[in-house]
Amino acid sequence: MDYREYLKIPVTRWHYVDRLGQQLAVNHRRLREVGPRVPPPSPAPEPAPALGSLTVNGRTLVLTYGAALDESSVPAAAAFGVSVDRARATAPESVEVSGRKVTLSLARSVLAGQDVRVSYQRPSTNPLRDVSGNVAASFGSRAVENESAEGVPALPLAGAVVLAVLLMVGGLRRGGIARSGRL
Repeated sequence: MDYREYLKIPVTRWHYVDRLGQQLAVNHRRLREVGPRVPPPSPAPEPAPALGSLTVNGRTLVLTYGAALDESSVPAAAAFGVSVDRARATAPESVEVSGRKVTLSLARSVLAGQDVRVSYQRPSTNPLRDVSGNVAASFGSRAVENESAEGVPALPLAGAVVLAVLLMVGGLRRGGIARSGRL
């Protein structure tokens, strides 16, 4: 086909260019009206499981979380530190994870009235996780509610009076009260 035959065709290439320009103008106008197509935002990541209550009763210390935990994510006992009456923190004997609870078995029984604190340092392998896979955060020394029933027996009132009298008599014998002139 030579160039003369192209001249006989009623539609020219400028027609196509013009049509393309019109289509671009239409697309540009639509884009301004609707705005660019933005993908919907990705869902926010779920938060790490929150630590709830901490209780101890005898040799059992229970950490309760706000979400169900992955029962296969049992950290080593060394990840936890338990201190009683401000003594140096020691690791529990064993760790169990069930539902929302982490149960630590202690080497010694905690007595009523003792101050108990626990800490958790997230290990690099097998940290505590919830069922969604979110890793529980480490926490420093936190106070534990002591629910132990057994403990050092409290002195009855009569025993306290006897103890006070014995201390006073001991002070009199050493001359402590007699020298000061006060009773």
